[in-house]
Amino acid sequence: MKNKKFNTDNLFNNNSFLMVFSAMLAVMIWLVVAVEFSPEVTVTVKQVPVSIDYTTISKSLGLEPFGETKFTVDVTVKGKKITVESDEIINDLKVVASTNYVNSVGSYNLHLTAESTKLSSDFEIVSLSDENVEVFFDYPKTKEFVVVPEIDHKGELVPDGYITSDILFPETNVVKATGPESEINRIENIVAYVSVENQLRQNTTLEATLLADTTDGQGLKFVTFDKQNDTIHMTVPVYKKTVLPVSVGFVNKPSDYVGSIPFKVTVSPEKAVFGVPESKIENMKSFEIASIDFTKLNNAENVFTFSADEITGGIVADGTKEFTVKVDLSEMGKKTFEIPSNIGIVNGSDGINATVSDLSFTEITIVGPRDYLETLTADKIVLNADLVDVKSDATGTFTVPITYADSSSWLFGDYSAEVIIN
Repeated sequence: MKNKKFNTDNLFNNNSFLMVFSAMLAVMIWLVVAVEFSPEVTVTVKQVPVSIDYTTISKSLGLEPFGETKFTVDVTVKGKKITVESDEIINDLKVVASTNYVNSVGSYNLHLTAESTKLSSDFEIVSLSDENVEVFFDYPKTKEFVVVPEIDHKGELVPDGYITSDILFPETNVVKATGPESEINRIENIVAYVSVENQLRQNTTLEATLLADTTDGQGLKFVTFDKQNDTIHMTVPVYKKTVLPVSVGFVNKPSDYVGSIPFKVTVSPEKAVFGVPESKIENMKSFEIASIDFTKLNNAENVFTFSADEITGGIVADGTKEFTVKVDLSEMGKKTFEIPSNIGIVNGSDGINATVSDLSFTEITIVGPRDYLETLTADKIVLNADLVDVKSDATGTFTVPITYADSSSWLFGDYSAEVIIN
């Protein structure tokens, strides 16, 4: 079979082909005419990004920009309408800020230049909306400050008969300030400032604004804090003043002394003015300043001193600096025993494998009623290594306290044992 030859004459005799060819030719002619004969116009391209080489300055000089660091300018261009009015014209423009003269701390007006991103362009750059951008350079610095509370209130913050103590910061009272070295060095204090209108009668948590006190009284432009915002929470403890008898408590008591203490306990001063949360006052018969461990009680007049600054649950409001407590156990007896042969384990988790491996003592001292101690023998004494503070899944060697449970006598002194847990 012979192949048919392609005949262009036949192609141009085809009406369908002629219609398509004519349309394409018309479009091409229109494009050529539109480009070649498009009128020249001047337009302004808005918000062209400015390129600034901060990385080189940072690496070579250690300087960083602070404040506004990203800029845009408007660029006026002149060229054929079809080109300069295109949405793509912004991609054909490049604006660069010169950093050649940045060499030390300070504000610099960086000169701007604009150019086409193409090797050859069919438009002319006429002008820029700004010839310079101002950037501040400095060495970066971070410094920690203890926040100083400052409450602005007309008159007294609390009513008569009430008192406040040191302001508390539930999260932290230390703030990191970060910014240019020249500004950080001017900071004297970071203040937590808040204005309060009404008097306070109970503990109140306030949201305060972090402000900087500076050496020259001038504000800071570029300093930031290590928080999500420039605020911090602080709590003002508020107490009502009341006169109460002073008392002490006891811990690790033998069972005979759980209900009452049969020996003489004196506290000096006997009474004091305390600041107590108002909601607690109604049920308070005395103010317990401390708890005394029975293991600290010898068969003598035991004297303890407690600082007023160390009490909890309230504050001392009359200037008393310390309290003296005397526990008279001179009628009691004391007896020394050899270590019992068997020392048990208490407060261990179920199935625990624990062994006492070593002891910190070679004998024990027990205090109690004289007649009771006369009948007490070593075989009646049961000591235990107490694992109450050891985690249930822990293994290894642990130092734990030795305890002694008895109805009327107690261990005098501190005793401990090493326990191996497998």
